[in-house]
Amino acid sequence: CNLTDIQKYAKIAATCGASVVVDSTYGTPYLQTPIKQGADYVYHSTLKYLSGDATLSGGVLICKERGRAHWLQTFRTTNGHVMGTFECFLLLRGFRSFFVRAEIQSKNTVKIVTWLVGCKGVKTVYHPCLNCDVDIATWPFFFGFEMEREKDARDLVGNLKVFKLVRELEDELDGCVMSTIELRCGLDVPSGLLLCVRVGLESYKDLVKDLSVGLASLVE
Repeated sequence: CNLTDIQKYAKIAATCGASVVVDSTYGTPYLQTPIKQGADYVYHSTLKYLSGDATLSGGVLICKERGRAHWLQTFRTTNGHVMGTFECFLLLRGFRSFFVRAEIQSKNTVKIVTWLVGCKGVKTVYHPCLNCDVDIATWPFFFGFEMEREKDARDLVGNLKVFKLVRELEDELDGCVMSTIELRCGLDVPSGLLLCVRVGLESYKDLVKDLSVGLASLVE
């Protein structure tokens, strides 16, 4: 849950003629603007937050320099990597509600993360904006947390009703509008077991209640 200083790496890249490429799929245009921070290329998966409902598959690549964009456009055209007209229509339709969705998800995340800190059985909550003076409307929509006991982490995901259990956050059948939870093993955290949460558009009260009931049902 650490933030990368894009400006720092852009300066380093400039000294050796390298390009800076940023995957901003989860950062989204709502939360960050890598081009303004020195990145040369930024790409997004349109399947996720931009479209919102997982009705299309595609990607967007943004270039800092017009010359590079022209070369990539020519390469795309000659090689057939062109999004279909219907997919373009679906993306534009979904993008109309993107900023409204993003604001709701960001505010939901703030309320859930701040509530979860200090809950019984929860060891550590990981979010890049936690304990930082950041606008509550610009918090990334995902976070992680550890439980005191490994067994509790495994039991909790089975006790939740509102949060959807997924194998990985890239499971996009929900289109990034439903709240999901994933159990990841072997990560660089003390317990080796991290609960990864992506916050959706549901009422934060329902999401907090779901976690509260799930935590309360854990056997001592």
